[in-house]
Amino acid sequence: MRRKDALSISNLPGSAPSLHSNQPRKLGLLVLALLEALALTACAGAIGQGGSNIKAPPSSTITVTLQPATATLFLGQTQQFQASVGGTSNAGVNWGVNGVPGGNSALGTISSSGLYTAPTILPSSPALTITAMSVADSTASSSASVTLQDDIVVSVSPASASVPAGSAQVFTAAMTASGSPSPGITWTVNGIAGGGSAIGTLVANGTGSAVYTAPAAPPDPSNVTIAAVSTADPAKRGDANVSITCANLISPATASVPLAQAQAFEASLCVTPGTAIAWDVNGVAGGNASIGTVVSDPTGATVNRAVYTAPADLPSTNPVIVRATAGSTSASATVTLTSGINVAVSPASATVIAAQRATFTATVAGSPDTAVTWSVNGVPNGSPAAGE
Repeated sequence: MRRKDALSISNLPGSAPSLHSNQPRKLGLLVLALLEALALTACAGAIGQGGSNIKAPPSSTITVTLQPATATLFLGQTQQFQASVGGTSNAGVNWGVNGVPGGNSALGTISSSGLYTAPTILPSSPALTITAMSVADSTASSSASVTLQDDIVVSVSPASASVPAGSAQVFTAAMTASGSPSPGITWTVNGIAGGGSAIGTLVANGTGSAVYTAPAAPPDPSNVTIAAVSTADPAKRGDANVSITCANLISPATASVPLAQAQAFEASLCVTPGTAIAWDVNGVAGGNASIGTVVSDPTGATVNRAVYTAPADLPSTNPVIVRATAGSTSASATVTLTSGINVAVSPASATVIAAQRATFTATVAGSPDTAVTWSVNGVPNGSPAAGE
């Protein structure tokens, strides 16, 4: 009975028809399948619990250290940094300044050996970061802090000056500083680079010097400030105080004016502003056609300005004097009249039989007056002996 039951069980669908000698092997395979299923279930459980049993790959063991960790430098100074790389046989590093590989002129530069050179002009932020990054592993790096400073002092000589209106004064700037900052200087008048016509102009005249030219009339107020501003650090400057005094003069003081051409003059007189000014040429009020005319500014914009117009013909008196007068105060300018007139005679040569006539024509260029006088051998209109 027991054997019959065993045989019935063994003859279930999908089972072997009978017990054979390989039945233990099949049972072993079944056991292995069950063990694999249990292992997969255990792994699934572990993953479901956050994978705490799964280990991450080991992180990089490369380290970078940088010395010195901090540095304070003057503009243009240098600092040697040393980078040490551990955890690899590749000791190479890439250097940067504020994230810029190798740095630049504005931030300072750093060489492949770690020599940092500060910029010559103070950047907007004087706090910088030097970084050394491992060549073997770009995630391994170290940084150092650099603070830039300067002790620039700018002085201007002379520190004060009294300059007559329309006159000039030379100023010189000197700069002292540690390190090697940019030596550049920017010149200003009342904070305006180069100044202007109302307050005077300032033009650089070589390294560290400039020429200030006062305006034609004293401004209000009559004091201006000349400043030499450091290019390396615009916060550092040297000042000079200039007092512009009135002066009895005409600008320009001398001029060369071609015939029939015009020249503007501006008078600076020590009189109450707005006082009427009278102009003359060689003592003739307003001048005349022979010596030239002078009239106050036709636009009426300024009472101290006038325009002189040279005569069409060269006067017997040359140069002429243009004068501005206000009460008992006056100033004058010298005007030299120049001629660009060219006269050509056609024909340039001729053979004339005695008692016969020849016609010559004169062409005048460079003057509105084309009239000419004729002469023969220097005799006006000639003579019976030389011809007429």
